[in-house]
Amino acid sequence: MFDKEDSRNRYDDFITVRFLLASKMRPLLLLLLSDMAYDLNDFREELDKPSASILHGLKELERINLIKKNFKRYSLSSKGVLCSASLKKLFMDLYIFEINRDFWLNHSIESIPSDSFRNTYLLKDSVFVESDEHNLSKSFTKYLELLSNCGNMEIILPIFLEEHLEIILENLENGDNLLLITNDEVLTSLRNSKY
Repeated sequence: MFDKEDSRNRYDDFITVRFLLASKMRPLLLLLLSDMAYDLNDFREELDKPSASILHGLKELERINLIKKNFKRYSLSSKGVLCSASLKKLFMDLYIFEINRDFWLNHSIESIPSDSFRNTYLLKDSVFVESDEHNLSKSFTKYLELLSNCGNMEIILPIFLEEHLEIILENLENGDNLLLITNDEVLTSLRNSKY
């Protein structure tokens, strides 16, 4: 991701990340403030924690310029807004991994372009469907059901089957768009097919 020189120059940023994640309170405070400004009473009601714990976390965040205090209300600084957005993304990615743990542990993602991982939040409502010995076509049936209910499609195509592509194309309406994410081998097969 970063070259060695770049990593050394960004060391302070990594210290901030470690600082945030080494506490349960600090990320909570930062995430709460991403929605609106809070005073101490708001924090106490939301977190059901003693004032001393909350104030300690607030002072730590203020010390590294992630939050600012205006009278009795706390809000995010510019740096805090960026850190909060990054934390939300990190927690969403971890949540997505957790809800579909079996999928991520048993499937290779090496063929998926790394740029696609910027949009993992789109998978937050995803469901892992796996065929079993009682219903071998369970996942394919669910896939067909989903295809029949969508307009524009963005599909990761790990294998090439003409029948599969025909079903996808049949479900495209006039004006709908199709984006296929695939590897070189499948792309070559696509180019050599009637499509």
